[in-house]
Amino acid sequence: MSRKVLRAPIELGGLALPNMQTIQDQKGMVNVMRQLQLGKEIATDFTILLAQPQLDSGLVHPILDKTYIDISYIEPGMIVHLHDRLDALDGSIVIENQWCPKLQRIHDESIMEKISKLPGVKPREVQHTNQCRKYMRVITTSQLDSMDDGGRNPDCDGRANHLQRALCGTPFEDSLREHSAPEI
Repeated sequence: MSRKVLRAPIELGGLALPNMQTIQDQKGMVNVMRQLQLGKEIATDFTILLAQPQLDSGLVHPILDKTYIDISYIEPGMIVHLHDRLDALDGSIVIENQWCPKLQRIHDESIMEKISKLPGVKPREVQHTNQCRKYMRVITTSQLDSMDDGGRNPDCDGRANHLQRALCGTPFEDSLREHSAPEI
């Protein structure tokens, strides 16, 4: 039997069998929500488990709340799968007191959110940018803009200045020279 016959509604002569992935995801999401509502040991473990992909993603918004933002550049796992399924269903899970990095200044923005919005960026380039960002220990554009030149990763091939220019316009020192008061 073809899948169309298996999945089609009974009114159209099908068997109306649901997709197993959909059933598993529904039960998994209900289980996560139940555990979070109970607030016991498993909920604490889940929020701790959620903090690592949150940090790896480099986003300042909760990753299960803003599911429309692509996080395919981080390691796959349960949280990433849950994020992707919520995105496919146009859903979200709001978790109280979830840890998220904070914005540092006015008009500050997440580096990875800004990179993911750029047109024509390849997935491998986004992964490489995320690895460099994690090595430099920055999350927001203001942290990148105020960095000094010491201690950069040689594997990033000196792309930190390129990253600064792409995200912030120019490196911090150049922007200070451009906007300084004229000499008299």
